Amino acid sequence: MNHQELAIQVVGLSKVFRLYSRPLDMVKEIVLRRSTHRELWALKDLSFQVKQGEMVGLIGRNGSGKSTLFKILTGVLDKTFGEVTVRGKISSILELGTGFHPEYTGRQNIFMGGMCLGMSRQEIDSKLDWIINFSELPEFIDQPIRTYSTGMKARLAFSTAICMDPDVLFIDEALSVGDVKFQRKCFDIIDQFRSKGRTIMMVSHDLNTVSSFCDKAMLLDEGRIVDYGEPREVTREYYHLLYCDTKKTPEAQADSRPQQNLEERNGLQQWAKQRLRLTAENSEAPYELRVGGRKEAEVIDFGILDSNGHRVTLLNSGETYKFFLHALFHEDLEDPAFGFLIRDPKGTRLFGIDTRTTNYIVRPHKRGDILVGIVELTMWLTNGEYFLSAGIGRRNSVKIIDLRHDGLLFSIPRHPLLFPDSLIDLQPVISCDTFEAEASTTKGPILFSCI
Repeated sequence: MNHQELAIQVVGLSKVFRLYSRPLDMVKEIVLRRSTHRELWALKDLSFQVKQGEMVGLIGRNGSGKSTLFKILTGVLDKTFGEVTVRGKISSILELGTGFHPEYTGRQNIFMGGMCLGMSRQEIDSKLDWIINFSELPEFIDQPIRTYSTGMKARLAFSTAICMDPDVLFIDEALSVGDVKFQRKCFDIIDQFRSKGRTIMMVSHDLNTVSSFCDKAMLLDEGRIVDYGEPREVTREYYHLLYCDTKKTPEAQADSRPQQNLEERNGLQQWAKQRLRLTAENSEAPYELRVGGRKEAEVIDFGILDSNGHRVTLLNSGETYKFFLHALFHEDLEDPAFGFLIRDPKGTRLFGIDTRTTNYIVRPHKRGDILVGIVELTMWLTNGEYFLSAGIGRRNSVKIIDLRHDGLLFSIPRHPLLFPDSLIDLQPVISCDTFEAEASTTKGPILFSCI
């Protein structure tokens, strides 16, 4: 690839922080030439490229290294190892109110923030009215910034950063606050930037935003790149990281049961899986039955049934269907819960239901039991392809025991009586009536209404 096509190039980037228990330890280390610190590796050997004109969403759990990476890319922090190249004029919103002085007015902070971004006073002065109007803060612009709410600071920070029309824009969670109207304005500006071929990297915990707006997504965890590529696939990996952590504890790795019970459980699992696998294969289930690591329970089959009890992946709007799952229990579970989720290809959550939110009590299940969970509903979606997820968990915990995330793809043809781009069928009823005008000598328009 031509390097001129790259806006950002990172090779072997690492960042380590030295942590001291107290300030005196730093002096001791210099004088005694003996280490008194411990090292915290915030980033570990990162390598990636971002093309010009791409929008990349950066996701990950708190403490994964997202903000540290952004600060290095924008020159706020120094790297420890590696090479970083960012081509073009840079603007950034790293943290809400970065560079703002609480005792200065909003107007004064615009000048201070703009100069921190590399703009001259003349440039800022020429764009001052635009910044104030875009931030929708003319009534508060001469008030101290300490009197601003978090959303108002976000408006001012975004408006200041965006006015310089940068080649590369970094946004660190600054769009997660503020009212919906202003967020819409921000995304309109971002769309304009993309149409001009600008490059954008954005940190966000809103997976729908990443899936809908970004060309690529990057998942960081413990300072490393876990996944980098198509947003829907990366957000799926992030969802598993959040709710389906398969790391084994020492207690889970060691089985204290006698060998006889272990063999009995394994035989029971194989029998159940073989039986349900045969059912799925005979019904041509369009996905692979995954057998994961050790869990209290696992979803070994799920799908959609029509009114005749047949598995289907081609559904019709307005008809009744059953979402079902089969979960095999490896351990006794007093408070099981199950649920389903529908998402579109962009990752937007369209519908979700589980037994926790509906206060449906599932009876306790013993080791070896197979739970059959069913949700009956009328399908009002139309005109598209959708993904169904199925999961099993505990009623009193947000932790999901096993999840088949986007495990089943199903399609719904366009409803012939709706607009071609309609996504839902609201069962409209059309009526029409005519109000006849009374005879009158006055001149003027005759009004008709259709309701």
